[in-house]
Amino acid sequence: MEARVKLAEEAIAKYEGQQQEWKDFAAREKKIGTAIAQLHAAVGPMETALTCLVCLQPLNTSVTLTPCGHTVCSECVFEGGSPPASCPECDTDCAAPGVRNLLADQLASKLVFQRQ
Repeated sequence: MEARVKLAEEAIAKYEGQQQEWKDFAAREKKIGTAIAQLHAAVGPMETALTCLVCLQPLNTSVTLTPCGHTVCSECVFEGGSPPASCPECDTDCAAPGVRNLLADQLASKLVFQRQ
């Protein structure tokens, strides 16, 4: 009789262990789902930040204008080879010709690649 009780207790312990494993699995699955949702939510703002304000295309050879800090394609603002007099977004006078923004170019190219 004791052997049967022991077997039953072992079976119950095994069952409870499996239940805990399933609960842990469900919790991990929920965390992964939340992380994926957060990544999808971040794509929209990222796409907006990496879009040229003039041509509305992903940034290409981007330049960050000073002092306002807006970033646009250099081809869109350096028409005729001369620097812009003002920012195309906020109309702030540009103090300098702008600064190349290699990071924005890299991120924009990755965004374009991701869309394909």
